[in-house]
Amino acid sequence: MSGIKLKSGDLLLLLLYSKGVKDATNEPIIGRTRLTKTLFVFNKEFYKDFAKDNTLIPPDSLPEFFAWKFGPMSKEILEDLEFFIKINFVQVKEITNSLAYEEAQEYSYLIENSSLTNESEKEYVEEMYFLTDIGVKYVESEIVPHLSENQQTIIEELKRRFNNASLKQILQYVYEKYPDYIEKSIIKESVLKN
Repeated sequence: MSGIKLKSGDLLLLLLYSKGVKDATNEPIIGRTRLTKTLFVFNKEFYKDFAKDNTLIPPDSLPEFFAWKFGPMSKEILEDLEFFIKINFVQVKEITNSLAYEEAQEYSYLIENSSLTNESEKEYVEEMYFLTDIGVKYVESEIVPHLSENQQTIIEELKRRFNNASLKQILQYVYEKYPDYIEKSIIKESVLKN
């Protein structure tokens, strides 16, 4: 095993590349909120098993999360996503369905807190994220060869789980299991009531 160390952006690319519900690589992930919460749960629940085989992703390279208006948030993930879009590693496709309120708020946060985008006039639309051919080639040549079979399985299991769940189910799960990250949430009452 080489001494390669990956960063949070590489983890984002790996998640996008991995197989999902349809058992095909590069299955899209719908919405920034889903993407953010998936990586949050990776940090909290999957990283320990992922790191058993090797420290390909050192703990200090994981994205940092903080409590925000809609639960756990990571500025790193949003900035990495925007960066990969700009360098043509990640493609975004708008979905005609209406944007969930939580998605609109996280999109608004990105606009207000990042110099990477100037799309403040853009209407909120739900977006689907997937790798471009360039992104796929990068992940296949620079990341996948360093993964153990177990690590690939862990990422795929996580992606399947979160791509198969509704946004409401994801939020309920995260809010119930990680109350320290919802202290600033403005929707916790509506998410937690069943």
